[in-house]
Amino acid sequence: MKKAVSYAVVLTCLLGLAASAPAAAAKAAKTPKAVNYKTLQAILPTLELAGFKRLPVEGSTDTAFGMSMSFASVTYEKGGDENLQTIEVRIEDNAATMNYGGVDMSEMASTMMQGMEAESDAGYYKNVTIQGFQGSERVERGESPTAEIVILVAKRFTVKLTANGMDDVALLQRLVNKMDLAKLAKSAK
Repeated sequence: MKKAVSYAVVLTCLLGLAASAPAAAAKAAKTPKAVNYKTLQAILPTLELAGFKRLPVEGSTDTAFGMSMSFASVTYEKGGDENLQTIEVRIEDNAATMNYGGVDMSEMASTMMQGMEAESDAGYYKNVTIQGFQGSERVERGESPTAEIVILVAKRFTVKLTANGMDDVALLQRLVNKMDLAKLAKSAK
């Protein structure tokens, strides 16, 4: 009798998996494939910054569990151990993770960016629109100054420029304005 019960359990499980397979396949089919990292690399700024060394461009496209993600980045460095200043420009294609449990995470992120603004002696945070896309700008002053611009493009790409060891947000703005964000948005199709 135990074998009959275990076979019945196994058969029930297999039938359950078979019944859910079309739904899983439909969900996987709706998950957009990430843009290849080489496409993202082509959007990165090629601008040379006075006094900074531009390091080699990095990137990858990875697929796991039926989802794919890509990133591309470039880093600029200036100074040495005690006074190192870096700027990283990073583009991520978050297509596979932008819809979590039926919740559109890009809409949530976009809504959270709206209307937030704060300022103190230590720095500020504010919303920005760059090339028609919503984002945020943050500056922290002090012993370890930082500056950051984050932009959401086409509800799936995150463009992030981060400066460490400096709070020169104008330099980040100069870099992001050399990037073709409209071309990035078009690559989502």
